Amino acid sequence: MRFWLPPYHCNLSAIELIWARLKHEVRKRNVTPSRSDSVCRTIRECVELINSELWTKCVRRTREIERQYIDRDSENDRDSFIISIGDSDSEGSSSDES
Repeated sequence: MRFWLPPYHCNLSAIELIWARLKHEVRKRNVTPSRSDSVCRTIRECVELINSELWTKCVRRTREIERQYIDRDSENDRDSFIISIGDSDSEGSSSDES
């Protein structure tokens, strides 16, 4: 069985979780948002908080979300139905006849 995941999805990318965490920390710590030197300093401090433990957590969370998508798709496959599209009822149609 093959599963096709989107090539890009924010929930399936660990870097997006890291980026969200960084933005959250900068907003929380930045007391003088109008001063660019303060913002830059705060960003540097927050970047230093990104370590291998945080990356591991974000990758695990991404894999959990991916597994949920796969499980949900598997459930939907069991309840599938078929819609036939074809010329099986073409006798009643006169759209091509002039």
